[in-house]
Amino acid sequence: MRVMVAIPHFYQATGDTSHAYSDGRDPESRRAAIRSVFTAWRFAFAGHQAVLNIAGRAYERIPSRVSEFALVAITTGGHHLLDPDFCRTCGITHVEIALDDARMMGFHAHTLFAEYARRFDLFVYSEDDLLPRDAGFLDKQLWFTETFGQGRVLLPNRYEWNLQGPAAKTFIDGDLIPQLTDPWFTRRPDERFLQARVLGRRVSFERTRNPHSGFHALTQEQLRHWMSMPHWGDRDVSFVSPLESTAALTLLKTFTVYKSYGAGMEFCEVEHLDKRYSALGRS
Repeated sequence: MRVMVAIPHFYQATGDTSHAYSDGRDPESRRAAIRSVFTAWRFAFAGHQAVLNIAGRAYERIPSRVSEFALVAITTGGHHLLDPDFCRTCGITHVEIALDDARMMGFHAHTLFAEYARRFDLFVYSEDDLLPRDAGFLDKQLWFTETFGQGRVLLPNRYEWNLQGPAAKTFIDGDLIPQLTDPWFTRRPDERFLQARVLGRRVSFERTRNPHSGFHALTQEQLRHWMSMPHWGDRDVSFVSPLESTAALTLLKTFTVYKSYGAGMEFCEVEHLDKRYSALGRS
């Protein structure tokens, strides 16, 4: 499996804590969070693993399913928390672009995907505050499309850890108001629920009424199909804001979008490295 991951990253201490892209928190805590995200992507999925052979008193490398892995950080205006040594250690390709609005960075990830459309099998877009902790995370993306078809996309459920929240673990992407998603249900009719038996359990998937996860993963076939559509590259920002449009609207125009549902929400999940949503109304 050949994988390309593109992560737009921005930090500028403005005193505004309403969104991670304009963040007034201590830059060192933010830097640590950003590093944990890039480190997880590089070393959890790209074959940097070994097992201690106690009898042989040696470490043995473990083969990886990922034969080629490209990790790209997209920044603008010099507003970031990356440094050259860290980028070298993690094998990060740092791409600096010129933009008037940093929230548009994600669209450049799609431009990069198009340039390498025939080189990789899976193209991953992720916001910079999402930490994958499941070693099977990418396999689940591929399994879903292989099981339910290339016209459907599986998104992860974002969650936050917060002992002061409504629960220690809170999934933060509940249903949006119907006006935002109903038009897409009408334009692209599909099954509301899908089910499959996975590792001895029944897992349900719902056609989500909140298609934003700050993330998407597309197979080569899906990417090339999207590139053939009239709306490819239109940079439409009409869904909530440029951030949500980059991650979600691009999918809604081309695919039907699902998330694992109910008691199986954790089947496909990713940690949001923040507590602002799980702390709403709990000041």
